[in-house]
Formats: sequence, C-alpha cells, structure tokens
Amino acid sequence: GLVQTTMNLLVSSVHPYAAGLQGALAEVLLDFGANINGLEENCSPLMTAIQFGYVDTGQMLAQRDARIDTVIAAAAVGRLDLINKFVIDRNTLAPEPEVIAPTWVKIPLDAKGRIEFALAWACKCNHADVADALLAKGVSPDAKDGDNMTALHWASANGMLTTMDKLLDLGASLEVENVWGGTVLDSTVYLAGLRHSATADYPTVVYKLLAAGANIVPVGIMALEKVFAGSNMLPPGITYIKEMFRGQTFTKVERKK
Repeated sequence: GLVQTTMNLLVSSVHPYAAGLQGALAEVLLDFGANINGLEENCSPLMTAIQFGYVDTGQMLAQRDARIDTVIAAAAVGRLDLINKFVIDRNTLAPEPEVIAPTWVKIPLDAKGRIEFALAWACKCNHADVADALLAKGVSPDAKDGDNMTALHWASANGMLTTMDKLLDLGASLEVENVWGGTVLDSTVYLAGLRHSATADYPTVVYKLLAAGANIVPVGIMALEKVFAGSNMLPPGITYIKEMFRGQTFTKVERKK
C-alpha cells in the first residue's frame, strides 16, 4: 500500500547508499526486529532494493534469510539452484507461492511474463549464469522488467560482454525503448555517464552495440565522445558517426539468424 516502513524507505534511498551505510543500517533495523519480508510478508524490502538498483543491499537481505521463493527473487540474488527448480520451460513455472509484490514492482501475473522478468533482473543484478540458464530454456532474448528495461539493456549497462553476445546472437532488439524512452544504446550511454558499473568496459560495450546496428541518432555525438574519451579504440566511434552524418553507412557485424 501507500504506507511505507522505515526499512522500505531506507532500501530505496540514494543518500544512505551513497554514504556506504544503506546495508549496515538495514542490518541494524533487522537486529532490532524489523520484518525482513515486510509487513505483508511480500518480500517487499528485497524487491524494493532491487527495483531501485541497490543490488548489494538485496544480496544482504537474502543472506539474512529474506524469502526468495519466487523465480524473480531467485534470479535477482543469483540462486541458480532455485531457477532450475522453478523454471520448467520458457512458459511454465513449478508451483510457487502467490506473492503480493509491492505495488511499485510491476510483476506480471502469467508464468511466461514472470520468467522473462526474471531474465531481465538476472542481467540487472549481473548474474550471467542465471541468464545463461534461462536463455538455454528458450526464454525470449527480448525479456523485460516492469520498466521495459530488457535483458540487453541491463547486460549492456553492467558490461556483461558474453551475455550481450548471446542476446545479440539470439536477435535481441536494439531499439526497444524503456519507460523513459531510452533504447539500449541510449540507456547504456546514460548509465555509463553515471558510472553505473565500476567494472564495465563501456567503450567495448558501445562498440558492440554500434557494430550490431544500434541507431546512434537519439544519443548524439557528444555523448558518445565522452564514452570513448581516453580509449584507444577507433570505433564505430566518432569516425563512424561523422561518416554516417555525411550519408555513409557503417559496415555492421552480421548477426546470427
């Protein structure tokens, strides 16, 4: 509902996270009796932390025995054993409890939708093994979460190069837009500017997206120049962009059908 707990407010707030205190403060609340699964026993703290991008805090909650008895929660915390238990195939889940998710996490009601959401969140939380397992079960490479962030959006944001290759080989869309209007390339360049991942090789990520045929028009030259600044890579970078605006085209890498 609209009534929030101290825990939910904490695990969705940027300031304690930026100060390096979010996880520690959440543990203090737990030590003093805060319900780790929320007032409605709906996994609200863990799901809220992941929804707002605080993956480390979500992992801590899982380690403190938050419930992870659904495919989406299992994918978010990298529980491959549970994924293999829950997911029969791309359309079918083993029976899982009916979990009333917090209203700000838009969970699909159907099994196929939940499994695809799980793939997107596996990439959001940088669990390549979970993503591999779901793709091997035939889950759509265009799987997305409640914000229309696809598996490729998140894999690119996190610099998951091998997962990106697999998604692109399977035909994942480059131009699908998230709820903020961002394509995969647009979203990646934006998150690179925010240093979303401290370990991602963003020049290589962007190179892959451009080579796969991503449309650079919504992104712009200046934004891409920032990504490639200091890199010794000669793309698709600025040379490609300037050629494109002169009416020339970039030779795309052939994608597998």
